[in-house]
Amino acid sequence: MALEKLFLTLFGLKIFSTCPIPLNEKGILNIRNSDNLVVYFPGHAQESDWSQTSNGAYGGKLQKEYWLPWAKYLLGRSESGEGNYNLEWQFKLGNLSSFVLGSSHLCTSSSQLHTLLEKAHASRIILASHSGGYQGLNETLRKLDASLLRRIDRIALLDNFYSYGQGKLDQTLKQKFPENLSSICRGFYTDHLEENYRNFYSEPCPLIEKRVGHKSTVKNNLGDFL
Repeated sequence: MALEKLFLTLFGLKIFSTCPIPLNEKGILNIRNSDNLVVYFPGHAQESDWSQTSNGAYGGKLQKEYWLPWAKYLLGRSESGEGNYNLEWQFKLGNLSSFVLGSSHLCTSSSQLHTLLEKAHASRIILASHSGGYQGLNETLRKLDASLLRRIDRIALLDNFYSYGQGKLDQTLKQKFPENLSSICRGFYTDHLEENYRNFYSEPCPLIEKRVGHKSTVKNNLGDFL
């Protein structure tokens, strides 16, 4: 059975887990001379002009054949680069190694993150999640082992405060980082998610800033939060 068809069974339901999918099929690794590795969980492709050239977006999740093209677009490597997020330039500016996933729902397992750190010759981790990328971030955090959790220096929450309640991102963050969450959380919210941030995230993550521009803040100022 192919890895991408593995399922977890919960209450009789089959739930698809993207974590076992091979790294080279779901994201792009870029290595720099840095001790820090950024794992970037992108927002939904249909929020971007790029989705107008693709019919692969469905319910916020891209079909597999579009994962790497979307990651290239985010990095600024796509031929249809207008409107991209300039991620490669921003990671270069911060001298950061990076692994950019190709859809908002994709996650990485502990073994895969160990592999990425080894390939990048890095020891510290930065997790950055924009918009719908809260899905991949939450699933990843729930699966990481304790040794990796201790190596996370920053979690950048980039206007992604859609998820709250049992099993959701706000609860996962509190459970995984009971003592130091406030010191590693950074990010921003805009008007449309201000209520969610204040109600569910402001107490454990008090240093999140209010900004204008759901996409433009990432495109122009990502480095402020890494």
